[in-house]
Amino acid sequence: MKTEAGHTQADQAGKKMTKSESYAASLVALAKSEADLALVDQDLAFVRETLAGHSELKKSLLEKDLPTEKKQRVIEEVFGAKVSMVTLNFVQLLAGMSQIDMLDDVSEDFARRLQVEENKVIAEVTTAVALGDKFSGRLAKRLSELTGREVILRQKVDADIVGGIIVRVDGQLLDASVKNQLSRLREEMIIDMRGR
Repeated sequence: MKTEAGHTQADQAGKKMTKSESYAASLVALAKSEADLALVDQDLAFVRETLAGHSELKKSLLEKDLPTEKKQRVIEEVFGAKVSMVTLNFVQLLAGMSQIDMLDDVSEDFARRLQVEENKVIAEVTTAVALGDKFSGRLAKRLSELTGREVILRQKVDADIVGGIIVRVDGQLLDASVKNQLSRLREEMIIDMRGR
């Protein structure tokens, strides 16, 4: 459940927010009143990708000796016509405080809050072979029934899991891989043998 300012109940329940979570919560509140949440999310991803591809730019924005006005001008020139005003102002704020390196964490926290706002959740699915569309659809539907939220599947193939499936939803691990089942069986056998 969320409150007016985009804070989750966990925020309100006394859990101290990190700086990036606090920035993300404020950005959600601002984006809700002045922009589109999904657009700001896309903007943040674009800025992150751009900075990741231009390490010198990112490095210069972290310089504490570089005047804030110059950092803001650079950000305006690079991103001004490509992102919303809310995103532009936020990135300028981070750069002005020489905290542009927090952008990745803030962006991830913003994305999580956006999922809560839209009643969605990402399920990271790892299988030994790629899933077909039919099975992916059935899995997403079943996970939606379990979570009560719309599920967005992110699939990864890992031949090391030896069949089965591993699903991570909201930090919860659901491991139905053969490898994990064999490992648990092995542990049970060792415990049983020691007990004799």
